[in-house]
Amino acid sequence: MRKWINLVLVSSIILLSASVAPTFVSAEDEKTQGEQENVQNVGKAGGRASTKGNVGLKGNPDPDYPVNPGQGAEEDEELIETTDGATEGPYSISYISNFKFGTQFYEKGKDNTFFAKNDEIRVDKSGGHQTVKKPNFVQISDASGSKNGWKVYVQLEGPLKNENETTIDNMSLRLDNILVSPILTDLNDFQNPANITIQKKGVELTGKDNAPKLVGEAKGMQGQGRWHILFGKTVENGEKSVSLFFPKGSIKEPGKYQTNLVWTFGDVK
Repeated sequence: MRKWINLVLVSSIILLSASVAPTFVSAEDEKTQGEQENVQNVGKAGGRASTKGNVGLKGNPDPDYPVNPGQGAEEDEELIETTDGATEGPYSISYISNFKFGTQFYEKGKDNTFFAKNDEIRVDKSGGHQTVKKPNFVQISDASGSKNGWKVYVQLEGPLKNENETTIDNMSLRLDNILVSPILTDLNDFQNPANITIQKKGVELTGKDNAPKLVGEAKGMQGQGRWHILFGKTVENGEKSVSLFFPKGSIKEPGKYQTNLVWTFGDVK
C-alpha cells in the first residue's frame, strides 16, 4: 500500500567567526647601495633619525552576491535573484539551496529512498530573466586576508516533523558527489580547487544525531576568494546527489514533513 509524504529541508546559516583583527605592518625606506653609502657618510658628521610607517589591514566586510555556477569569468557572471540576503563579514555565505523532495509515495513495510530535485534558480540575463536548473549548491566567500583557513559544517536542526508534530527520528540525509569550484576561471595559488579538502565519500546526517558534519575545509590562505560547493557535477548527476533514506517502519503517517539544515562557515583557530 502506497501513501504520500511531502518533504522539504530548509537551510539556515551560522558564522563561526566573521571578524578579523587589524594587522599592523611597519615599513622603512629602501635605499640603493650608492644612496646608503651617502647616508652613512653624512651620519659621521651629523645626526640621524628614523621614522616608521604603519597601516591597518582587515578583511572586506561587504556581503558577496550569489551567481549562477559554471558561468566562467567574473564579467560573464549571471546574478541569482533571491530574497535571501548574504551574510556580512569577511566570511560570507551568499547562497544555499533548499533541498526539495516534493511529494513522494512511500510503501509501508519497506525501506524507502527519495532524491531531492535539482535547484531551480532565476538568473538575470542580458535578454531578460530565465529559470535554469542546477545541482544543489552553496556559495561561500573568504575575503578575510587571514592565514586561518576555513571550514564548512552542516547539521540537522532536528528530525523531520509534520503538521501533527509526528517525527521521523531514524531517517538519514546523504550529500554525495561533492565538488568545489572557484567562481573565477583564472586559477591561481589562492583559488586552486585541488587545495580544498572535500568529503569525497559524502556526508551523512541522521535524525537521531544532530552533531555538525564537516563538508569541506581550506588551510592557510588557500581558501581565499569565492567558491561554489556543489552536490553533483551535472544536472543529471545532481538528481542522485541529495537523498533521504527511511528504514522500514520509520514512517508512521502521511503528511508534509520539514526540518532545518544549519550551515556553519568560518575561520579555523
